Amino acid sequence: QAHSPGSQRLVDHSLWDRFLRTYRRLRSDRVPLLPYGEVASAELELLDEYLSLLAATPVGSLDRPEQYAFWLNLHNALVVRLIERAYLVLSIRDIDFGDGTPWNRPIVEVEDRRLSLGDIRDRILRAYWRDGRVHYGLCYGAVGSPGLLGEAFTGANVDRLLDEQALDFVNHP
Repeated sequence: QAHSPGSQRLVDHSLWDRFLRTYRRLRSDRVPLLPYGEVASAELELLDEYLSLLAATPVGSLDRPEQYAFWLNLHNALVVRLIERAYLVLSIRDIDFGDGTPWNRPIVEVEDRRLSLGDIRDRILRAYWRDGRVHYGLCYGAVGSPGLLGEAFTGANVDRLLDEQALDFVNHP
């Protein structure tokens, strides 16, 4: 819940933005895909660096739009990294941790709190923003769900990108 209205602090999403611009592709029917088998190991190291940067971010010092972008990007980058680690898995639901699915097993720590993908989606994004567009901003690693955008969310573009993604998804044949 903590945030800093009017904060000028920005999160650097350039590594994630670069990753998306490099690897995200559109099929001929405009469905976004990520060719996991083509991702270079050096790029995965940069993705890990980005996730570490996010985990170390004092989220409470950000204003709400910057927080919104932070949580959307964190969720999506975690989904991509999980799938990449289990490459050749048919579904993210098939990733077996032995003690839970990726949706309910804590996989990241932010501000001393262990969080799962479900925590980020339900206890943070849906609970605090109460914005139906959040569904269109989250990647689930499945062709039938909203796909990754071609750029990172930022505090300045989060509303515009969510609007565009929602319109694109609901109007896609």
